[in-house]
Amino acid sequence: FKRYTSAFEVLESSDEGLRVAEKSDHRLILKFIPFETGESFAEGLKKSVISSVFISATISSGDSFDYFFKETGLSAADCLTVKLPQVFDLNKQAKIYIPKSNQLKNKDVLYKTFVSQIKGSVLVICNSLERMQKVGELLKLLIKDRRVLFQTDVTMGNFDMSKDVILVGCASLREGIDLSGGDFRCVVLDKLPFEYFKDLFLSSKAEKIKQKTGNSFMYFFLPRAVLYFKQAAGRLIRHEDDSGVWAVFDERILTEKYGKYFLNVLDNVEVLREHTEALKFIEGGYRGKTDV
Repeated sequence: FKRYTSAFEVLESSDEGLRVAEKSDHRLILKFIPFETGESFAEGLKKSVISSVFISATISSGDSFDYFFKETGLSAADCLTVKLPQVFDLNKQAKIYIPKSNQLKNKDVLYKTFVSQIKGSVLVICNSLERMQKVGELLKLLIKDRRVLFQTDVTMGNFDMSKDVILVGCASLREGIDLSGGDFRCVVLDKLPFEYFKDLFLSSKAEKIKQKTGNSFMYFFLPRAVLYFKQAAGRLIRHEDDSGVWAVFDERILTEKYGKYFLNVLDNVEVLREHTEALKFIEGGYRGKTDV
């Protein structure tokens, strides 16, 4: 990465990025956050290794690796890409529950009539710490005979989803943790995982992308949200005999044109609209492969 030796270099540099001045005690701190680091990453990678292998369940968006290439500074000419087929039978192992619009007007009721009634452990993912706190406190009031924990209460590396645990958190709960053990049956997304568009860095980068492409939503916010959704969904089905329900408390996944990008992540599994149907499937479960 480029090193700057003075504040003037940062201010006068033609590099695109966010420049922020922060006051701290009697000091003025100047920060420069580049919009793009892919070129530096790719250059450093090529200088340090002969070849690299990137493996991830969230490395592609649909059938395209374009977003990965854009973020890493690599290109299709640099890489051989392979997308492997889904190893799980999602249409047998899981369903997606999307409440109707009249039910979504008061999500507190959904946490009472659905989440609190689930037999088994539950992972609830929110989009902000403030929302996480509100949902967690609500569940603690609703459920007296089960443990309700915040992500700050546990060590992610070795946390065991033992029976009847409800774990409430944010981004860190969707990124690569394997919640093994217990009777894990449901991942709840309190909202589609779009980032806060008024964040200073995100809004500044989105404006640059809009100038280049004309649409920062389609080329920036949506691909990132789909990736985060894929990460969150991946917490549920980790083994051949796993089963459960993804509960998405956001009807935009059905009503907006971009909703198809999220549904495609789950191989267009069956959509349930009633919480009673979702609870019935969770209780019945999936008995694994019966092939001899």
